[in-house]
Amino acid sequence: MRQALEQGVVQLLPTLVAVLGGLLCALIGYAITYLKSKTTNTKVLGALDRLDQVSEDAVKDAQQRVIGSLKPGDNMNQVLAEAKTSAIDSVKSHYGEKGIEELKKVLGWEDADKNLSTKIEAKVHDLKLERINVPDSAPLKPAA
Repeated sequence: MRQALEQGVVQLLPTLVAVLGGLLCALIGYAITYLKSKTTNTKVLGALDRLDQVSEDAVKDAQQRVIGSLKPGDNMNQVLAEAKTSAIDSVKSHYGEKGIEELKKVLGWEDADKNLSTKIEAKVHDLKLERINVPDSAPLKPAA
């Protein structure tokens, strides 16, 4: 009985993940549509779009450098902290001092470092989600 229940749950898991993924996408789509309809300032939208792309590029660049430089015995917490700092520095370098001040003004930021840190963390999270791949044609099998 237990084995049949486990097998049933395992077979339903891809469907559940797909449904939850669809709901999440719909919710995100609704949130984006709502925010865009409320945000009429094209300067803010342009700044956010540019910041989004620059942040993603900085995270990808830091990720490539970190993976390429990992050695056995490295302190992962230190390596990840250095990668985050590197990504933030990359964004700052891209914008320069005047660009960062303009971002602070346009987006209403008080602490650029804190906001950039949050943006970098969000991009890391987004990239992790993009890598999750549940094959829909192959059912999951329970561990033996």
